[in-house]
Amino acid sequence: MDLENALLMMPGPVPVASRVLIKEKLEEGTKSITLVHNETSAGIMNPAAEIGKLTKKHDALFIMKGVTSLGGDEVKVDELGVDIAVAGSQKCFAAPPRMAAVSVSEKALGAMDSIKKRPYYNDLKAYKKSGDRPRPETPYTPAIPLLFPRLNEYSQYSNTITAMKSPSGVDEEDIKNDMKKRGVIIAGGQERLKSKIFRIGSMGNVTARDVLSTVQQLEIVLNKRGHIDSVGAGTEAAASVLDRL
Repeated sequence: MDLENALLMMPGPVPVASRVLIKEKLEEGTKSITLVHNETSAGIMNPAAEIGKLTKKHDALFIMKGVTSLGGDEVKVDELGVDIAVAGSQKCFAAPPRMAAVSVSEKALGAMDSIKKRPYYNDLKAYKKSGDRPRPETPYTPAIPLLFPRLNEYSQYSNTITAMKSPSGVDEEDIKNDMKKRGVIIAGGQERLKSKIFRIGSMGNVTARDVLSTVQQLEIVLNKRGHIDSVGAGTEAAASVLDRL
């Protein structure tokens, strides 16, 4: 496979203009498209279903990074048209780090037949062969200690991380520091979103009490800084949503 013509990397949220570019590249013969499904730097879930339809139409492979969506949201990779989906153990699965889960379509496995020099340890064809045995196993010795602690047309808001615009006149660092003093750790923006947004993760081992406590502390911080008049409305709204789950 010609790697220079194989991958169209699209970091961050996928705007309409980028989708037009993807379509153009596929029409020119691009063989595969990669996508970050859930973009935590902006709190956005990218339109995998739309990209999947485009790659299927042009007989290209769809490779998706689902590290912060698989296990934290409903992600039906076959229905989305994903040929290779990759997830990590340390995020939504809340398992020990350094383990990966990969789903591979028959179409992607067939495409690998044309690759003469496949990697040794990460050869997915070798994993498929070993997994199809009467007694499935990995082709090479895995990290055994890690396997025993845990033996579940537009972008959408992410369900595993919430990104919010910082109030006018307040830097994200101020909110982060205020929340840290109250025992809650949150993240700021990255790259072009630095100092413009703050982010609150809800993937992994997060309980309803954690969510309510975080919303409550954020209300207190914003109230003390004069950006909301009273405390309680946000916590009440969050509790109402959680009660319906």
